[in-house]
Amino acid sequence: MNYLLAALIGVALGFLIPKVFKKIEWGLFTSLAVGGGSALVAFHVIFFAGIYPKGAWGVILTALTGVFFAVINVKPYFIPKFPPLTLVVRIFLGLFMLSSGIMMWIANPQPGQQLPGAQPGPLFNWLQAVIDTGYLWQFIFGFKIVTGILLLLPRTCTIGILGAIPYYASILAYTLALAKQWLWLSVPAAVATVYLVFAYWDRFEPIILKKQASSK
Repeated sequence: MNYLLAALIGVALGFLIPKVFKKIEWGLFTSLAVGGGSALVAFHVIFFAGIYPKGAWGVILTALTGVFFAVINVKPYFIPKFPPLTLVVRIFLGLFMLSSGIMMWIANPQPGQQLPGAQPGPLFNWLQAVIDTGYLWQFIFGFKIVTGILLLLPRTCTIGILGAIPYYASILAYTLALAKQWLWLSVPAAVATVYLVFAYWDRFEPIILKKQASSK
């Protein structure tokens, strides 16, 4: 029910924003896709993270968050493939990294302390080893917060994509090979990263071609 409510709020905002702000040139399909999709991904990655309150207010605030990030990206620095879909995917990945980084920052266990709610097993052992280093946990949440912000801004999103590639590749490999947990989080995030590389390939291709030319 909350998912449906978040989607309806997002669709309504996506439809009304171009009517209220005449300078925003969205077509009907783009408005509905961006509004509804952005609200859903905001609800998924922020509402369940516990940053916003539970109930109707949490749904409303997360829907507004998603549409806000859609609005600030209306006139992108670079137009990728399939702009409406790409915008929604990029907002999803950016909010996912930002909210999970904030969750790690809030928890921030110190060496010797256990992460609250962690279940014994390979994943628990790995997380505990990260915590006991005394610095790696802090580095990871700092990296995720910065990368999430870079992904949400049109002028820096390609840098954010480059940062997301090694992170989600390693997380996916770990959850597939060892932990067998959190696949419902790691797989969508990895797929979203691969899709963004495809959507922004025209931005990455000159760098790769230049390297190839210089090596000959």
